Amino acid sequence: MRNWSANLSTWFVAAIATLLIWTWAADRTRETRELKGTISFRSSDPKQHFVDPIKPLAITLSIKASPASIDRIQTLLEENLIIPSGTPGFPTSPGVHNIMLVEALNNLSQIIATDATILTSRPESAKVAIGDLTTTQFPLSAKISLAEYESASINPSVVLVTLPTSAIDAMKNLQVEAVVDTKDLSTGKNTAPARLQLPESVGVKSDQVTFVPDQAVVTFTLRRKTDNIKLATVPLQIAASPTDLKGFDIIFAQDDGVLRDVILIGPPTALKDIESGKFAVAAIVPLNSGDLGSKVAKKAISNWILPPGVSVESVGGKQIVNPEIALKIEPRTSQAITPEADTEPPLPTPNSP
Repeated sequence: MRNWSANLSTWFVAAIATLLIWTWAADRTRETRELKGTISFRSSDPKQHFVDPIKPLAITLSIKASPASIDRIQTLLEENLIIPSGTPGFPTSPGVHNIMLVEALNNLSQIIATDATILTSRPESAKVAIGDLTTTQFPLSAKISLAEYESASINPSVVLVTLPTSAIDAMKNLQVEAVVDTKDLSTGKNTAPARLQLPESVGVKSDQVTFVPDQAVVTFTLRRKTDNIKLATVPLQIAASPTDLKGFDIIFAQDDGVLRDVILIGPPTALKDIESGKFAVAAIVPLNSGDLGSKVAKKAISNWILPPGVSVESVGGKQIVNPEIALKIEPRTSQAITPEADTEPPLPTPNSP
């Protein structure tokens, strides 16, 4: 019995010594290297939360690891290493979080599975927003670009939409757009697939929205295809009563009194008239006596001067065709008129006696 106990003790001591030697040897074979690649942040519960930004972040890491682990981590970075919410250093709660990248990366299961230690990162941190998602039902409306059409019907007529909870109010009285590309369609009756999107005015990124189903079919009669042109600038004009305008000086407070990058759609002949200068396009900003008296700082465009059949598709890359225009309104200071001094006529020269 005594010999067995002694042998066990000897074996245990040998095992510990072997482990220490192996650990020391492993550490001696670890080297410090600089690796480059990308990482991304994702929600661990994508049905309940979204993460912004979702685009990959370029990163440079200094790590200490064995050659095999270095190769493994380099592959992960080249494939875009994902950091899910709930990882230590990356909370799951909604809000904007400043993520210390070394802490979050060292707590990833893929890194823990290696013998690597991440020492530093460039950048050191990243700001990541987590937001709540809501799933609800919305009707669809057809958006058929560059075409005159009629009798559009959509199947399905409603879809389930998962979108940021903060955007629900912005979607009131709005519909999901079923976008049809008419490029390869002929005139007459068409049945075409449609891509789904939220109206641009809602201001939600496409990667924060999902649709079920994710596509629709639109049936419509295409009467005529239209064309489009892009105008670098379109002048702004004030529309107001001449009587009201007499007492004020009005300046467009930005962009030198023009709109930039205006896309128009309509019949090709009408668009050619615009391009040749035969027809002058303008955007009208209306002002009434109340606007002038209160020196309103912004006013939306009310209408456009356009040829028949032509409409505005977008302004400055945004599909808001009547944007608000910044104004500077000041009461006109009339110059005081200095009356001429009254001069008495010279006295007659007395006659000599």
